[in-house]
Parts: sequence; C-alpha cells; structure tokens
Amino acid sequence: MNKCSTDQSTVDTDNPYRLVGLAYYITTARELARMVGIRKAPILHHFSESIAGGHIYNTTKPEWAIGNQELK
Repeated sequence: MNKCSTDQSTVDTDNPYRLVGLAYYITTARELARMVGIRKAPILHHFSESIAGGHIYNTTKPEWAIGNQELK
C-alpha cells in the first residue's frame, strides 16, 4: 500500500510540471520551425520561379542567338 501511495504522490506532483515543460517545448519547436520556414522561403521561391520560368528562357534564347548573328 505504501508503494502505491508514493507512486500516486509522484504522479500528482510531477506530472503538472512535466506537462508545462512539454507545452513550452512544443511552443518553442513550432516557433523555430516557423522561423526556419521564413528563412528558407526566399531561396525556395527564387528556385521555384527559376524552374517555372525556365521554359520561357529556353524558347526565347534562339531568337537572341539569331538576332546576334544578324547584327554581325
């Protein structure tokens, strides 16, 4: 009976502190993930725009080459 009451006392006193610590950890982890996403966003945006606009550059490049040859 004594072991059971000790275990129950541990549950009653330690778990609230652990839950507060867990809530703090989750909040901090979410904030860090958000900050990393913000830092990566310009790079990823530039990369995706470059990939999306790549076909436009490839289709207009031959016109520039033809135009440069005519000027020479």
